[in-house]
Amino acid sequence: MNFLFWQPFQIAKNYYDVLYFFSYWYIWLIVVIISLFFLFKNTKKSLFFLWMSLVIAQTIETVLKHFSPWSRPFLELGSTPPNWLTSYSQGSFPSGHAMKGIIVLYFLFLYNKKIFILALPGVLIMDYTRIYFGLHYPIDILGGSIIGLVVIFMLNYFLKNNDK
Repeated sequence: MNFLFWQPFQIAKNYYDVLYFFSYWYIWLIVVIISLFFLFKNTKKSLFFLWMSLVIAQTIETVLKHFSPWSRPFLELGSTPPNWLTSYSQGSFPSGHAMKGIIVLYFLFLYNKKIFILALPGVLIMDYTRIYFGLHYPIDILGGSIIGLVVIFMLNYFLKNNDK
């Protein structure tokens, strides 16, 4: 079970721009792209469902991180956060980026499998870099992914039953 709390032997000291991009901005780039796709395709219901899922996930993340059973790895190891990390919660669980990554991948899988295949490696790199930079443990990524799936399926269930 130690693998759920694995960290690199030493927190990354050199923050490469590409890894930083994947660690933080990649998910937001994909969210903007899929939002524009829904706007141009005039699928407002899908756009609403996407953003409702993201808002619910963000709310759950904020509440759970307030009660997180462990701190972020860089705090546990006594190191300083990356310079680009200006604001962060003390709690590590769950990973909001992993939640958003699963939600975005779900929509890409439904609406454009080619872009899904292109985006999947980026989301996996994003999840790994969150661990690499000492922002999360693997269990945070796994938990965030599972919670993201729960958000999708609960909202999907609610919206389908509300249409009847």
